[in-house]
Order: sequence, then structure tokens, then C-alpha cells
Amino acid sequence: MRKNKVAIGVAAGVAAAGAVGISLLLYKKLAKKKKIECNLDSGNITKIISMNYPNYESLEEVVKESKIAIKGEIVDKYVKEIQVGSYGDGEAISYLYTVSKVKVLKTLKGTLNEGEMVYVKQLGDGCRVIANNFDSEDYFKIGQQYYMFLDSSEKDSEAMPYSCLNPQQGALKIEDNKIIGIDIHTLKRKFCNEVSIEAFENEVKKYV
Repeated sequence: MRKNKVAIGVAAGVAAAGAVGISLLLYKKLAKKKKIECNLDSGNITKIISMNYPNYESLEEVVKESKIAIKGEIVDKYVKEIQVGSYGDGEAISYLYTVSKVKVLKTLKGTLNEGEMVYVKQLGDGCRVIANNFDSEDYFKIGQQYYMFLDSSEKDSEAMPYSCLNPQQGALKIEDNKIIGIDIHTLKRKFCNEVSIEAFENEVKKYV
């Protein structure tokens, strides 16, 4: 049996019955809840990808584990199948990703220049392929600004897009010059908490 860090399970097919039919019902409810526009034709298959992301206990850990930390704005996005490795027999391991073109507004860690364009990938497209424990709101939106902590230092991010350390702590949305709903010390969810971008950047600088 091949070992693969990412386990893929086929969740639904319109023509399927029994347990698969139940999975399809759950998927339809999920799609409705998250307002995902997806045409579930009889030939379509939805895949659920389960990924175990690392979890960090502090902002210091996040900063030190990241190779690049930036403030960026999403200027474009598209869906692309990307090869991320291969099996022992050479067969490619590929998955569907949402790739965002990001304009660097400020570099907090690393050597990227202001105004430079980089590409950042997020697992799945929220429709044909759904990442486990990944909310539709976690996908980047064009025109929105984020702080991103990235785990790749590849020179050509268009050929192999960067990835955030994890979906929650590795990408923080900026709203009205604030980060909302985040504990500044752990980068974990904290309801009704607000942190100014100035205070956040000052904290990050302590660990660079």
C-alpha cells in the first residue's frame, strides 16, 4: 500500500447509492451553507482531502518556522492541478489547488521586494475538491489584504506556488487596518478581539 500524507476519499457521485448517496446529501448541505457554486452532474465526483497541518502555540513559533512573512494583496486567482511529489514507482502525486497572485505590500521576513508578485497556493477549490476543515472563507479573495507566513523559499513561485504554514495561523485577513478575531500572542481564534496592524507588525519584528 502506498504511503501518502494526504488521504483522499471519494465523497459523492450523483449516480451512486447507499452510503455514497448520504455523502452527497451532506456535500449539498455544505455547498449550500458555504454558497459554493458547483454543478453536480452525474459524472462529477467530489473529493475530500484530509491534511494534517502543523499547529503552533505562539506567534514566535509561527515567525521562526516561516521562511517568508509578508503583507500582501490578492490581485488574481485561478485553479490549477499541481504535482507535489511522486510515488516510489515514479507516478506523479498531484492535487487541485487555488492559486492566488499576491502583490507584496510589505516584507516582514525574507527578501521579497515591495511591489513584487508572488503566487500562493491553497489546497482544493471548494467545489470539485474540498480540503478537510477548510472553510470557504479561508480562501483568499481578490482585493483583500492578508498577512502571510509562508513555508517555501522557492525562487519561482509561479512554477511552484508558496504555501502558508497552515490555513488559520499562516494567513490573517486585514480589515480596516486591523486583524479581527485573533489572539496576537498565539494567532489562534479569539472572538471579538481586535489587533491593529501596527501592534501586530511590532510583535512580529521581535522574533525576526
